[in-house]
Amino acid sequence: MRTLIKILSIFGIVAILATILYIRGFFLPSYIQWKNINLSMDLNQDGIKEIYQLKNKQAIIQFENETYEFDREWFISDIKIDDIDQDGVKELLMLVWNRTNYGDYSPFWDTNDTLHFSQHLYVFTIQNDSIHSKWMSSSLRPNIKNWEIRNHELVLTDPDDETTIWKWIDFGFERTE
Repeated sequence: MRTLIKILSIFGIVAILATILYIRGFFLPSYIQWKNINLSMDLNQDGIKEIYQLKNKQAIIQFENETYEFDREWFISDIKIDDIDQDGVKELLMLVWNRTNYGDYSPFWDTNDTLHFSQHLYVFTIQNDSIHSKWMSSSLRPNIKNWEIRNHELVLTDPDDETTIWKWIDFGFERTE
């Protein structure tokens, strides 16, 4: 009986530790390249550069008088800045892992649990000292292993090393290659 209690106790401790590690993102795909980035740019066009920092999977923007932290439940692997929609104003793009398919407001037909991590691409505009979501993808399939921006187009490589090119069209991205 004591042996059974010890085994169950050990199993319980292992289960709790595994749950904590999972919640903190330790079981995300190994191909993810977690970047640390520190940029200084004037995206809000007020003549004063903001600081864009990505460190330990978290991103912040430091304005002249205010600091903005993105959702701490997002695990952000990379950020890029580009005029992706070619409107003359640069946007902030993020590759994000989180436990939701659609963000805070899921459509009524989505009954999936939010225990599993999924990858997303988010696009933000910066106006004055505030951040506005311009476009936020649902769960990406396939996932993005590597990405770059060439001539205002996304060049995405999936975990199988297939590369595709995407261009901003009106509201969202369209595959061009």
